[in-house]
Amino acid sequence: PVVIQPTSTHTYTFVLLHGLGSNGDKFGREFLETGVSSEGKTLTTFFLGAKFIFPTAKWRRSSAFGRARLTQWFNIYSLKDPSQRQELQLEGFSESAVYIRSIISQEMETLPPGKIILGGLSQGCAMSLLVLLSLEFPLYAYISMSGWLPSRGDIDAIISDRDGDTLED
Repeated sequence: PVVIQPTSTHTYTFVLLHGLGSNGDKFGREFLETGVSSEGKTLTTFFLGAKFIFPTAKWRRSSAFGRARLTQWFNIYSLKDPSQRQELQLEGFSESAVYIRSIISQEMETLPPGKIILGGLSQGCAMSLLVLLSLEFPLYAYISMSGWLPSRGDIDAIISDRDGDTLED
């Protein structure tokens, strides 16, 4: 992963996942160079004690792009309907979750989980949501950017079975 060290005492760590076909270096650079205030200040000027980690997904064959090889957290069959052919996603979900959880575990050697922020953009958002839901401990925050919840129907069914409600309620 691409790691941007804090410019002050390390107080928080952001672990942010890129979207389909991108990588940690490109996403991290663009994310950190984007102005977030009317004065054009960037996140690194607001969060001096923050460490930023931008992992890169594994190269995989893409069903949505005619089996082309590109970086993706998991295979996706259709960009219009990410819920199609979810069985193609399982291997990537599993491998990527182990990778992201290992980054979080490594950060927990120096910071408590309450000082770690997880998030992602697009497919990285979907992957980071799955990781977030699998954790046995709370993080400080979660950042969701233009993503979706994979396996939403399965999660809705589990919740409905348990208490009679759905995610729509």
